[in-house]
Amino acid sequence: MLDQSTGRFQSVKDGLPELIKNSKDQYSRLRVLDKDMRQILILISTDMTRLAVLDFGGARVEQFDQWQVWSSREASQSNLAQDIEGAHGNGGKSFMVRGSTRESYMCSVLDRRITKMGFRNDDPTLRYRPGRYRNEAGQTVYALPCPDVEAVLDSELAHFYTSIEHLPKEAKRVFRERQAFTILHVDGVLDWEGHNSRVRERLIQRLPEDLRIHSQAALTIESCSVRVFRGQTPLGTGGVLQVQEPEPYQGFENLPRIPIPSHLPDPDTNEAVKTGRGGPQEKYLEIKTSAQSLRLSDRTKAKNALRIRNERNIVANKAIAELVPMSTSGFLYGTLRVPGITDRDLIGIEREYLADTALVRALLSWASERLREVAEQIQQAQSSRESPIERERANDVLSRFRELMRQFLNPEVGSGGDVGPNPPPTEWGTNVNEIVLETEGRTLRFPLGTTVPLVFHAYEVSDGTKLPVRRPDLQLECSNPGLVTIVGHGSLAGLRQGVCQIRLVDWESHVRSNPVTVEVLNIERLQIDSPECALKQGERKKITIKAHGKDGTAFEDLVYQAGVDELEMGRIGRSGVFTAGRHAGYATIRLRFGPDERDNATCQIQISDERVERDTIDRGRGGPDIPYLMICGETAPGYEHLSEEQRTLNGGPEYPTIIDQDPVWPNIVWINPYSKESEKVRGHARTGGRRGLHTTTFQQFLAIKAFEVLRRLKVAQEIGDNQATSVEFLQYLAQAEMETADFLDAAYDLIDRMLVEAD
Repeated sequence: MLDQSTGRFQSVKDGLPELIKNSKDQYSRLRVLDKDMRQILILISTDMTRLAVLDFGGARVEQFDQWQVWSSREASQSNLAQDIEGAHGNGGKSFMVRGSTRESYMCSVLDRRITKMGFRNDDPTLRYRPGRYRNEAGQTVYALPCPDVEAVLDSELAHFYTSIEHLPKEAKRVFRERQAFTILHVDGVLDWEGHNSRVRERLIQRLPEDLRIHSQAALTIESCSVRVFRGQTPLGTGGVLQVQEPEPYQGFENLPRIPIPSHLPDPDTNEAVKTGRGGPQEKYLEIKTSAQSLRLSDRTKAKNALRIRNERNIVANKAIAELVPMSTSGFLYGTLRVPGITDRDLIGIEREYLADTALVRALLSWASERLREVAEQIQQAQSSRESPIERERANDVLSRFRELMRQFLNPEVGSGGDVGPNPPPTEWGTNVNEIVLETEGRTLRFPLGTTVPLVFHAYEVSDGTKLPVRRPDLQLECSNPGLVTIVGHGSLAGLRQGVCQIRLVDWESHVRSNPVTVEVLNIERLQIDSPECALKQGERKKITIKAHGKDGTAFEDLVYQAGVDELEMGRIGRSGVFTAGRHAGYATIRLRFGPDERDNATCQIQISDERVERDTIDRGRGGPDIPYLMICGETAPGYEHLSEEQRTLNGGPEYPTIIDQDPVWPNIVWINPYSKESEKVRGHARTGGRRGLHTTTFQQFLAIKAFEVLRRLKVAQEIGDNQATSVEFLQYLAQAEMETADFLDAAYDLIDRMLVEAD
């Protein structure tokens, strides 16, 4: 049982917060309440093999006796203070056993008596069995007199190549006042063994930040003075760790707490469930926002969660991506505080999982609805930042700039690549004369209660020329009304099980597409097989997906409502083809297979530091010689196989103005109108507000950005496959600037002409 239940705490990331939380709890039991007196030091040996947590509380032998018991109901002594978070005393001990390859122990002095106990982890027969230590005289170190406390602590600190004199002055002061300490020592840190020194160094350097964002460390960091040292060298900023809340999303800075109603419906039975004791101050949902998406990296992803608390501590964490599977929910995090949650509503000791009880179902359903409301409000705020006309004019300008670039580049040595079977043209049609829907003769099959993208193209046909029409106004024609419906800008939702034929019909011309057979299936579960090896950035991989119907029938050729929780990590199409993004880490693939919010299947895909070379990505696509220039937030043509939220890069202040070299978009350069640079340009209108995308000032700014892209392309053409030193690169860049300088004059003239045309 212990092998099964303690695995969660074997990593430093999840185990170390348990150790510092134990130190904080002991300070509370001893009534040491002042933050300056609550000194907690995390020590790492210079050879990166040992880890320790040192506090100056101290423990009595009676507490060691309670500590020995796994899943003890009395070990936490939670009755002694309100902020004690420990429950059954398993978290810290789990890390001492599972996170150590050799031995781990706790040595404590209080009232000049010393006790030392621990675990030997290199012998399977002794695992999980706490043992006592003997000193050199053969005495058991169990409430032994300790006349020289400083000498004992110095001997413990020597393992970490430091001493009392090298501790922070605040820590020295507290130690010498109290003449007490507890050090928890982990020898042979499992997480760090098996890695080379460079990897271990990286893991250790990020440890302060990992602690800062970990939910189980939040109250400890808030109420104690926590510092991290490697030997005598402080890590991080060098000071006391602080819990830093993300900068809130503009316009969503101070969302009010939402009181939890006294009764909520159970989504499974629709019966009213009592939510337990507590008024609005004790029982509430608190939603907070972040200016940047919290799903941009593995380190911030942990913050994108709903922390579920009972009266005393955090009992579970629920990923908001799971509760609200839409991209803007990545800007949310929060706390659901319910004093009425008890042990019967929880599973295991991991503080991640909730039992499937009526109260849990009712709470999560209600909280998901509230979170979705805020996510949809953010989505509306994003879409209303500029009018469609402004965005269309800006993209029109960029399209003209791209054509202008041809005069300065060798078209035979391009750096672009076709985005798909239908790359964006330089000219668009207006009247719909032909609609091509899916592949001729194909049957489109997908799960009931899900929404999948339709692949279709509308054309204006004149004198043998076909011009694509942007965003045609199409209706759905269905042979079995009520089976499916069209939503958004061309996605198909399955309303009930069955088979039908569909066509798309233009609202004005009444032109109809070819017929396509659609089958909506009642799927009970999905099986997803993750790739065995890490993918390179830019690598494309078909994920193996097997759907199982209610009758046990297996299906392998369905299309799905598919998405990636962390959009920076890649994109996944409706058929399960995943393209790895430009960040190393883990991407969470999420597929929906039914009408219930819980009908989701996930898997994780690892992305390595390596990258597929650009020419490998583009090989065989026969694309254009110049990449497309597009405003962030616009829909990228040729990506109809992706869900609508995945067809763009939204941009924001966390990105530069020019976003290129992204393996997901090998032939698109995104121009970010929300970058810090862009905001400076747009924030100086006489009215005090932001300049629009259609203004002369911003379009001239776009010309300068297009000129920067042109210079990069010119240098790339000159260098080709050859190696270049930094000096040579600067020379190429200077030469490219001189050879393409006339572009700016031509671009400014173009802007003037287009403004006249618009007027």
